[in-house]
Amino acid sequence: HQILTNAVKYSNKGQSIVVKADKKDEKMILSIIDEGIGIEEADLKNIFELFYIGKNGRNNADSSGIGLYIVKRVVEYLGHEVKISSKIDEGTTVAIEF
Repeated sequence: HQILTNAVKYSNKGQSIVVKADKKDEKMILSIIDEGIGIEEADLKNIFELFYIGKNGRNNADSSGIGLYIVKRVVEYLGHEVKISSKIDEGTTVAIEF
């Protein structure tokens, strides 16, 4: 829910959000891909830290710095891995590998 909420929040009207699943070797990868505003390179390394709010979040009053922290902790607790890749003005991909 948090990942989809972020994809919607940081995308503009008319931009696509794609949810897809791929099998790679013996693993499944669930990806949420948006065409939104993207995440600054400098913010990517801290995006999962508790209370970290990147540049985009500071410009949005709805950001708390808790959502992606919880996502990472839950995904890791379940024995999976989460990765984020992003480019400014091109979008963001969040991939959960299990």
